[in-house]
Amino acid sequence: MLPKEDFKTILERLVDKSRANQVRWQHALSNTFQVPFPGGATLSVSAGTPEDEPDWAGAFIRIGDELIARFTANDGDDDYPFLRSVYDEAYRRFVGVDEAIKRMKMSLNSDDTIGETGIPPDDIPF
Repeated sequence: MLPKEDFKTILERLVDKSRANQVRWQHALSNTFQVPFPGGATLSVSAGTPEDEPDWAGAFIRIGDELIARFTANDGDDDYPFLRSVYDEAYRRFVGVDEAIKRMKMSLNSDDTIGETGIPPDDIPF
């Protein structure tokens, strides 16, 4: 298995590249995002908020179906904030949160009308 500090360094570099728009995140499963690497390795990040257990976050490296490294933590553990921030970065980039917020701010700062009524103008009931 990969030592935790080496895994952490890989994740830090991945976040740097993600923030520079140099990572093509893929949605894998519910609450999981992944990025494939040349040579067949895939790094995935996941997070969960179980009802009766602590929140958790983790990162995993697989080659094919073989899990070769894992780094997980529960809320309250020292590594949880870091791992959750890696997951949050993947989520924001995949979903496009930052771009959506940027466009919302631009719209709000313009003189243009925003939003839709949901009713075509010819169907207004008055």
